[in-house]
Amino acid sequence: MITKTALIAALGSPAAVAAEAGCSRQAVAQWGEVVPLRSAVRIAARGRWSLHQLRPDLFPAATPPAIAREASMTPQPTRPRPHHSPVPARGRR
Repeated sequence: MITKTALIAALGSPAAVAAEAGCSRQAVAQWGEVVPLRSAVRIAARGRWSLHQLRPDLFPAATPPAIAREASMTPQPTRPRPHHSPVPARGRR
């Protein structure tokens, strides 16, 4: 497993890890040694490390790219649809 300390050593600084993970330096500072899933998916999408290398507890074997892509897709919030109440047309009877 590649830990937070190993990522910092490989990339040079917590800021570089944050850039790779798409988060802030402060967020990296709050991680434990295990890379959070969302950050692991973002780092793996960059191609330097696999999900298996970053999180073998969740991805025990080399994960096919389609599964990794699905894991990186986060649901987007949807806007509520406006409610259309039936309104009689004016001037028509």
